[in-house]
Amino acid sequence: MSQDEHIEETQEQPVDPSPQVDQDAQEVVGATREAAPDIDQKQAKKDAAEGKKAEDNKRKELIGAYETAVKLFVKTRLGRRALRDKYWTDKDWHKREYLAPKNIVGRQKKLFKKQIGYMWKHSPYMRIKMEGEGIIKAKEIKKLEDLERLPFISNADLSGSQSEAPPYGDVCCVASDEVTGVATSDKASAAPRYFITSKRDVANTYRLARPLITAGVRADDVVVVLGNSESFWAFKPLCEVLKVDFGCLVIMVDGTDAKKHMEVITHFKATVLVGTSSQVQALGDTADLLGMDAAHSTVRLLITGGEIGIGSSEEIGKVMQEVWGAKAFEIYGCADVGILAWSCDAQHGLHLMEDDYIFEVIDPKTKQEVSVGAEGELVVTPLLNQTVPVTRYRTQDIVTMLADPCGCRRSVRRIVIKRRLAEEPVELPPVIPEKEHIDPEPTLVGVGAGSSLENLDWEPPSEKGDKKSPANESSDKIE
Repeated sequence: MSQDEHIEETQEQPVDPSPQVDQDAQEVVGATREAAPDIDQKQAKKDAAEGKKAEDNKRKELIGAYETAVKLFVKTRLGRRALRDKYWTDKDWHKREYLAPKNIVGRQKKLFKKQIGYMWKHSPYMRIKMEGEGIIKAKEIKKLEDLERLPFISNADLSGSQSEAPPYGDVCCVASDEVTGVATSDKASAAPRYFITSKRDVANTYRLARPLITAGVRADDVVVVLGNSESFWAFKPLCEVLKVDFGCLVIMVDGTDAKKHMEVITHFKATVLVGTSSQVQALGDTADLLGMDAAHSTVRLLITGGEIGIGSSEEIGKVMQEVWGAKAFEIYGCADVGILAWSCDAQHGLHLMEDDYIFEVIDPKTKQEVSVGAEGELVVTPLLNQTVPVTRYRTQDIVTMLADPCGCRRSVRRIVIKRRLAEEPVELPPVIPEKEHIDPEPTLVGVGAGSSLENLDWEPPSEKGDKKSPANESSDKIE
């Protein structure tokens, strides 16, 4: 073979890749694949950290705004009477709404044991009730788990106590000279029902301040309270706090004259309207029929109670807010045990005051606790009530406990009120008529004459109220 042929053959033959180079390439590819999950995990951790930081910042922002409102309330508070200041010793009541659940439980444990001892010593009625459940000494009740050993108490039980030991009943734990007020219920019953307040109840004023501060009530607000014979006494404690502690002008109007009510709202340029949900809704609807534009009035806040409101019914709240062009809030409580829950800006559910009460949701028939999300009767054990202390008070309200966290970042749980226990559906046996009968001409029953809406001279106000939210005047945060 000539030299030229050898060179040509050598040039035509392909050059094999080095085995070492191929191995290095495979190792690089493998290392890249192994590193990919690490990169994904690092990115996931980074995203999680950023999400947590954003959530923490949002929580601090919301808590800071609430803290600012509380400081403004304390600063402008007009209740400088020695009595109220003496009992107003809890300076951190507003911070407990955001406590971790374990810290709330810790507070409940401490107060629960103390409250049982107080009842055993001062309430003959509750001591006899506990003895009836086999409890010989107060020291037997040590843990929250012992709650199920305690007796249930109802409104009828308390009414019976007052009948047997007038005037306040042996369930009352304060001397007569400490009683500061008595309210009566107009509901038909075998015996009148008396609701007692004492000097010691002043210490719990913050229970009513909480929902009002959350709603954005200010010292310069003009409050109109829609009343009747039943609701006036129910709203009286609220009016007291609005006047004494917030410094608001409070105007109570009685009756059902919508024109008169709207004239009062217009004349005084009312900014807050208080009443039951049905009262507030009916006034707004009737005002529109009268040619009085409720949506363009000066009212900026609607505060309701006594019935299902915006916290438990999105539909009720939506209609009410549209009619009035104002933000609605709800307060829930029972005359026997006090204010129990309130709605926030999220308007989904009512926040329970778990720092002052222990709440259970039970099956009304079996009296066993139901699972979260299931319907049941709300049962309340007050931890600070000293005038009429009770255990496991049956509210007769059917509720569900919400499991999801609230957008306002409060850590206390929420409920949605469904109905009263008396409104529970009852299965009736089928009715078999004796014989078939068809009435050829149905009769309308209960049709009455309505009032005339003509010749009513009224013009809507040209000046609109301030519908702004309270300004955050301070950047101080809750630590």
